[in-house]
Amino acid sequence: MHPAQENFELSPLGAGLSAAIIGSFGDLEAATARGVPAVAGIVRLIGSRFPDARTNYRARRFCGAKVAQVMRGHGYRLCHKRGPVPGDLFLTGAVWE
Repeated sequence: MHPAQENFELSPLGAGLSAAIIGSFGDLEAATARGVPAVAGIVRLIGSRFPDARTNYRARRFCGAKVAQVMRGHGYRLCHKRGPVPGDLFLTGAVWE
């Protein structure tokens, strides 16, 4: 993870997002199984539990980096560079296999 994201993870919002993303691996995996970006699996969770993330660019970037870290940690690898993410929180995200 980039140092900027590592620093963001130390903030209260970053720590909360990190825990939520780590705890949502099943949702990330389900999105991946549907062939959509893994981050699509956490759109509702992030939107409802962390409303400040909608308008916080650093928070959204952190979510993508943390999802990538979690997916790689579970042995997934990038399939496609980017794909569209349903909803209004993220525009695109990485597709994993």
